[in-house]
Amino acid sequence: MSLNTICWIDKLIIRLMKPSGSWAYYLAPALVLGSGAFYELIEMWTAFIVAPEIGTLFLGTQGDPWDAQHDMAVALYGSIIAMIVTAAVNVVTNKPVGARQPAEQRRTEAH
Repeated sequence: MSLNTICWIDKLIIRLMKPSGSWAYYLAPALVLGSGAFYELIEMWTAFIVAPEIGTLFLGTQGDPWDAQHDMAVALYGSIIAMIVTAAVNVVTNKPVGARQPAEQRRTEAH
């Protein structure tokens, strides 16, 4: 997932769930890990259903039995870095977590 996607997920969590404090920074990486684990499970189930005898070839593990874990670790690191960058930007701009602009201010800035 890209930095833009992680920031979008963070904003979506803030808008829909309205977490208090720094929970928004925790929930975005948790969602990334959950979706990554779900993707790895779908990939594994597809390999077992389509061709159980050549499942590892389909998965593209290149002989690495820990490929799924490595993929999820990279997703975790990326999401944590994205949340650190988001938190730093919020600190620099003095914007509290989950703060939203008033509707009239958004309209005037859009024009």
